[in-house]
Amino acid sequence: MIDATIIEHHRRMSQTAADFIDYAVSGNSLGRLSDLGQDVHPMFRDYPYALHAWPWFLGPAMRERLRGSVERIPALLNRAILAEFDGAPDELADYYGVPGPVAHLFVELGSETPYMLQRTDAVLTATGMKIVELNVGSSIGGWQIHWMDRHYRQQEGLVPFLARHECRTVDIPDAFMGYLIGAMRDKGFDTRVLFLITEEFERLQGHVALREIFERTLARCGGAGEILFARTADGLEGRADGVYLDGSRLGAVMNSRPDNQVLARAAVRGQILWPDNPFDAVLGDKRSLSILYQHKDTGLFDAAERALIEEFVPWSVALTDTEVEFEGTRMALPALLREQRHRFVIKTAVGQQGDDVFIGKFTDAAEWAEVVERGLREPGWLVQEFCVSLPFYGQHGEQGYGIYDVVWGIFGFGDSYGGCWLRLMEKDSGNGVINSAKGAQEAIVYDVDR
Repeated sequence: MIDATIIEHHRRMSQTAADFIDYAVSGNSLGRLSDLGQDVHPMFRDYPYALHAWPWFLGPAMRERLRGSVERIPALLNRAILAEFDGAPDELADYYGVPGPVAHLFVELGSETPYMLQRTDAVLTATGMKIVELNVGSSIGGWQIHWMDRHYRQQEGLVPFLARHECRTVDIPDAFMGYLIGAMRDKGFDTRVLFLITEEFERLQGHVALREIFERTLARCGGAGEILFARTADGLEGRADGVYLDGSRLGAVMNSRPDNQVLARAAVRGQILWPDNPFDAVLGDKRSLSILYQHKDTGLFDAAERALIEEFVPWSVALTDTEVEFEGTRMALPALLREQRHRFVIKTAVGQQGDDVFIGKFTDAAEWAEVVERGLREPGWLVQEFCVSLPFYGQHGEQGYGIYDVVWGIFGFGDSYGGCWLRLMEKDSGNGVINSAKGAQEAIVYDVDR
């Protein structure tokens, strides 16, 4: 029996999304996605994560909501961090575990600190879209989903529906390359970017794909440009006017280590674009969202900005032995966590792939108490209100459908929206962590007009 309330959740995405559920559960698309086979890029023939069989369809209103999360929140986050550590870069260095010079430079640059490449992870709850973490730098995943478009369009159960609806995917790599080319030109740099790649990436022809994306985007943008590849940064040469490779000045470097001194000096001087810069340790630290939330009502933000924070940022605080206010009641944080563990998530500030994330609803009292004590002993832990996903339908089993929780991965390049992809996990399954590395399925997203 189809639940009308869940159908309304899909209709919030678009009318096309609701129509697709009706189409699929009527028996037209209940099977699994076929194996990728050899018709996809070599990088994805052994893709380690499961793909969900049903695509998603986003209309204009939902896309605007996603834009708000990635285009406006990062600047407010920056402002909150600067206010928190105003005039105290050494405290910032100690809090985030970054070198002193990086902390001093972060404070010095202020609002100019760049978010060149980010992915906001968010959950659509009964009270709106809530950001659970911000990921930055070239190591973020999910951008590959556009390359699965052809595979989805070849599925027998999807072909009739997709043929009747105009569906477009956001080419996430193309969107980033367009941003990068534009950013280099806005700075007056040569349109020349170096990608540092691994031997495995080259073996899988990843560099070929990047070159194709760059050249296609360059043709659209016009003008001259060049994309280069190297295994190491050893050939980089710092000069008075910037960074050079084989005698040619670079406009940007991708995938480098954040401790590269040649790039650090050039970035400080404003001579190169460097998405993997040392500020990632500050911008991507999950406690930074709690700093933003704690500054919501301090006078740092105007009414519109406060409303934006209230809309997108869940209640959160660094895990310390302190008194907090939650839903109008003040009490010691450890006591609050013991009494209402089902309301909270405890996670490490710098974890990846869902590791060291503990959801009170899925953790027994004894283990939860141990996690709280561990977080009080060790620096770098965060408490966040548990953001419960609205339930959505998805394909399930060999031939069927089920109910899923969903995490949104929303890409932002500079201050521009760059598309999204989804991860789905069976409702209330496992330990509640929705991450590809923990068994979540990934789904492609199509833009539609209705």
